[in-house]
Amino acid sequence: PYAAAGYGAYPYAPAAAYDPSVAYSNLYPLAEPYVDVQIPAEPYVDAQIEAEAYVHEEIPAEPYVDVQVAAVDEQIAAEPYVDVQIAAEPYVDAQIAAEPYVHEEIAAEPYVDVQVPAEPYVHIEPVAVAAPAYGYAAAPYAAAPYAAA
Repeated sequence: PYAAAGYGAYPYAPAAAYDPSVAYSNLYPLAEPYVDVQIPAEPYVDAQIEAEAYVHEEIPAEPYVDVQVAAVDEQIAAEPYVDVQIAAEPYVDAQIAAEPYVHEEIAAEPYVDVQVPAEPYVHIEPVAVAAPAYGYAAAPYAAAPYAAA
């Protein structure tokens, strides 16, 4: 019987048939009606604008200058090689004694066996719960719906 009346339309539907999203959707204001406004276009104005006169001008090219650079065969003297022999540091043989090995027996932690008893099972029969005292109510609109004239 609840589905036949429309989704969320029955005022005191049981909790299984009540959909809170229907109430939330009714919180928003109604859509504004479409108003068709015909705005006249501006009148067309045909403006004939004169173009500027074309002036042809011959611009002479710059003269080509061929610059031939004479090859220069010049030997640049290299810097003199300086051989610097740096003496190495003297080798120092250092015999460092190793640390003595110390054997240490570390005892393992004792194992502790903890037996946690299970909680006893308690069977509880389901309790009949009454339907909620509130029902679906239309949310107030920001604007009243338009009445047919």
